Amino acid sequence: MAGRGSHDSARGLTNAGSRGRRYDYSKDSPIATFGKELRTSKQLWNVPTTEARPESDGAYSRKLLREHGITLPPQMLYERFIYLPDTTRRRELMVIYAERATGAAAALPKEKLDALLADHERRGLRSFSITPQPRP
Repeated sequence: MAGRGSHDSARGLTNAGSRGRRYDYSKDSPIATFGKELRTSKQLWNVPTTEARPESDGAYSRKLLREHGITLPPQMLYERFIYLPDTTRRRELMVIYAERATGAAAALPKEKLDALLADHERRGLRSFSITPQPRP
């Protein structure tokens, strides 16, 4: 990962010394949409049954869902869309789009899984938009 200092891989954070923390998604794929550049990361995701990092945002989110009676399926098509609104890279908008994966998804050849994830990305991008808001 680019940048200096420590890195929190789950959040894409790097410690930039006196400048504070900055987001670094340089390993994520860039896409142009909504007139902006977003960074994306997509995968066939095996939902954890135990939490390696119980203090993480993901672990907290899964705990919150469980507390409200929502159980995630064992496998999901998962994509994270990141928008960094300015050059300071200290602010981010993160949208996570996930769907239940069919039981056969794990057995698909790479080309078919890539096509499945590309379709998933198109559905994800139709599920939200980024528009500028007037400043007060």
